[in-house]
Formats: sequence, C-alpha cells, structure tokens
Amino acid sequence: AALGPRMAARLVQVTSRSGLGLATVAASGAAAALCVGNPWLYQPGRHQQQQCQQARACASQCEEVGRKWRRPAAGTSGTCDHSGVKFYAARSRKADDSAHCFAVAERLHQFAIIDGVAGLGASEEAAACAKFCAGRLTPLIARSFAERVQSSPLRHATRADGSLIEDEEEAAAAAWADSLTMGFRMCDQGAVQEVGSGACGAVVCVVARSGIYVASVGLSRAVIGTEADGEILCDEASSPHRLTSESELERLADAGPTGASPPQLPSKAPTRFFGGAALKQADARLVGLPDVIRHQHGSGRRFVILGTPAIWEHGPRLPLQWAVEAYRAGRSPADELVARSQGADAVALVLVLPAGLGEG
Repeated sequence: AALGPRMAARLVQVTSRSGLGLATVAASGAAAALCVGNPWLYQPGRHQQQQCQQARACASQCEEVGRKWRRPAAGTSGTCDHSGVKFYAARSRKADDSAHCFAVAERLHQFAIIDGVAGLGASEEAAACAKFCAGRLTPLIARSFAERVQSSPLRHATRADGSLIEDEEEAAAAAWADSLTMGFRMCDQGAVQEVGSGACGAVVCVVARSGIYVASVGLSRAVIGTEADGEILCDEASSPHRLTSESELERLADAGPTGASPPQLPSKAPTRFFGGAALKQADARLVGLPDVIRHQHGSGRRFVILGTPAIWEHGPRLPLQWAVEAYRAGRSPADELVARSQGADAVALVLVLPAGLGEG
C-alpha cells in the first residue's frame, strides 16, 4: 500500500559503534519511511502550556528563517544558544550557480542540505526545486510540531494501539515523528504543485535533548563521528535512496503490486525526492517521505556531517577524518570538505556537538 502521512513510526536507535569500519543503519520494508525528530524545545517535566507557547514562538522564528534562509556565496558559521552546538556551512559555487542549498535554523537546532537532482528534469528546474524546499522545510517541521503538541498534549499521548505513553521522552519522540513526517510531506506537496518537473533531495539534522535525529530523502548523506579514547568512532546516519539499495528495493516491492518491476528511472537517480510531479503521477511508489535515524547522545564530543553526493565520492570515512582534522587545526571543517570536492557542485554542513550534550 502507498505510504500515508501518519504511518506507524519505528525509531531506529543507534547505540553501537564500529570505529572507522563504519556501520550502515537503514530501516527496511514499507515501515521504513519513518519519522522522528526535533530540537531543544522539549524538556521532560516542563509544564505543557509552556511547551506549547515555546513551540509556537519557535515556529514563528523558523518561518522568519525560512523567509531569510542563509544563502551566502561561500558559507557561514556560528554557535547555537543554550546548547553550544557549533555549525559550519560551505559551498563550492555561488548560490546562483549551484543546484544545491543549505538552510540553518540555529534557534531551533535544525540544519538542512537540499540537493537538486540531475536527470529528473532540467538543471534549472532542479535548482529551483532545491531553493523552494530550502526556504520551507524547516518552517514546516516547526509548525507541524507546534500544532501537534497543541492538539495532542504529551501527557495524553498514546501509541497506535491506544495505550498511554507514560514516558515523556518517548511521547515527545512520537510527537516529533509525526511532525517531521508531516513537514516532509507538506514540503513535497508544495514542490509538486509549484516547481513542476524539477526534483530535489534533502537531509535534515535536528538536535534534541533526547538525541540527534537525521531525516533524509534522496542521495545526500549524513555521518556522525564520536570522540572516544583518542579515536573517532563513526556511524552512517542515512542510507541513499536508490535502486542499488537492498532496503529501498524491499520498500518498493512492498509498496507496489506483487511482482511489479522497479520504477523506470535514469541511472543513479533517487527513488525518493521532493517534486518530480510527472514521475510521481506515473509511479506512486516514488515518494518524498523520509527515513529517520535517532542517535543517542554520548559522553564524547561529536561531529555531524551533512553533504551533497559529491562530498561522498571517497566514501563516508575519509570526509569525517578530513573534517575532524580541519576542526582540530582551527580551520572550518565544511570548507575543508568542499575544497576536496575538486570543483564539483558541492555543499557541506558540519555540526560540532560538545561533550555531554543532553545530560542534566
């Protein structure tokens, strides 16, 4: 069956490490288009009315960020209030010459990379789709959360079977699950209606007290590195959605008629994306709903890398190593990754999370 906007969410929690050997975490089957996420708004034990008020205020702030999202010629950097999370963004080409974008909503601890998809329409339409979604995705997620918490307070949250969720942190995760899925869905609907045949992918990271959440559609990727005992432990936090992915092939098989062939797509094209109206009309299995991975906070400092496909030409391990080395040497880790993209159209966004984040 086609995936709906309020499917049962399955949260994938990453607690194991593989060192620099890297372990891919990917959900599979029709339940894989999951949903979780968002930021520093939720704190267990706070009064529900106060949470709603702050959610509405932050949603309005995020809409302002959407209207004035960062799109400098080279990049940007800064530090989030309250949490101390540092962020670095860089691009290899000026915004007007690139098919890719980044968006930073530091007050909400939301960070996104939107990549225009070549091969699913004209390059100008892909770039237009990316710019359209970069200005709307994080505001839509924030607005969805505010409305979700207002209509269904966390203390009354229930599971799919109707049982009460007694743990507040679990209830908050469920609320963010619905909100992030709905934000992606609405962004996709807007792109289908407004952009035409252009298509783009997206990877979003939200930093919450309960963990780090990465949601993605398409080919951009995320990697999380953790400092521990003098080394960097590395986890892949997303899995590209393409026909070479076993988990994505399982999803497509579950979503279509028995024995149906995979979608007819250009080589290296993604199987999930925003926009692409004609393709989605021809095949309902092509969707804009995300996978979401949750990483629990650790005691060591962490590095979160979001990047467009060109950043990952050498695999996920080397970009993390380059970013960490640049940061320790006092350079921008995002600039380092873009410089190593060898002139390709590339955008990188690196977060540095202080040790002990989420404790207390």
